[in-house]
Amino acid sequence: MLSPAPPRGGAVASVQRQLEAVYGLDRALEAEHYVLRRSALQEHWDAGGPSGLHGDASSQGDGRAEALARARREALLIGQAEDALELALVLDDALADARGPLPLDGFCAIAEGVSHLLYVALAAQRNNGISAFELELQAEIDKFALLVLHGRIPLDRALERLFWGWELDPDVRDPEERDRYTAASRMAHDFCRGVLKQRLQRSGVEALLAELRLVYRLTGQRKREHVMRL
Repeated sequence: MLSPAPPRGGAVASVQRQLEAVYGLDRALEAEHYVLRRSALQEHWDAGGPSGLHGDASSQGDGRAEALARARREALLIGQAEDALELALVLDDALADARGPLPLDGFCAIAEGVSHLLYVALAAQRNNGISAFELELQAEIDKFALLVLHGRIPLDRALERLFWGWELDPDVRDPEERDRYTAASRMAHDFCRGVLKQRLQRSGVEALLAELRLVYRLTGQRKREHVMRL
C-alpha cells in the first residue's frame, strides 16, 4: 500500500497528494486554492465567476449550472476568461472545511471533485480535449485506486462500495446524462475488477500502479479501447 503523506492542510489537499502519488504527477496547481464553499456560491456568481459546469452534471446554461451546483455535494465549474481557463471546485461547507478523517461517502465526494479538477488542469496544460464521459470514467477509476492503494477499505469491498447498488442523484433527469454515468460506471467496474485480478493479485502493487498510470495518461478513444481490453 502507498504511505499517506504527512498531514498538511485539509482533506482536499490530502486527496490531491494521494492522487499525485498514485499517478506520479507533478504538482500542477494547489487544489485547495480552487475550492468554493457552497455558502459562497451566489457571491461567486454575482462577481462573474465561472458559469460552465462539470462535476456531477454536464455543461449547462448559467441558471441550470447554478441550480445543479447548489443541489450536489461537489461540482466542478469551468469558465473561459480570454485565453485562460477558470476553475472552481464547489463543495459542501463541511467537506470544504474538513481536516480529519471523513466518512466514506464524504471522502468519495471530495475524491471525485479533486479528480475532475486535476484531470481538467492536466488536459489544459497539454492542450488535450476531453469529454464528459472521459472525466467520469477517470473519476471512478481514481476513487477505486485511492480506496485500494491507501487502504481505506478492504480490497473485497472496494468494487462493491463503488459500483454495486448505487443510484443516481434524483436531479439527474437528462437521459443522455444518465446514460453517460451508467456507462462510465460499468466500464470502470470491469476495468477495476480486471486490474485487481491481473495486476495486483498476480504481480503486486507496482504492476497495478504501472497500469493505472498508463490509463491515466491515455485520452479519448485510445483510453476507452485500452480500458475495455483488460
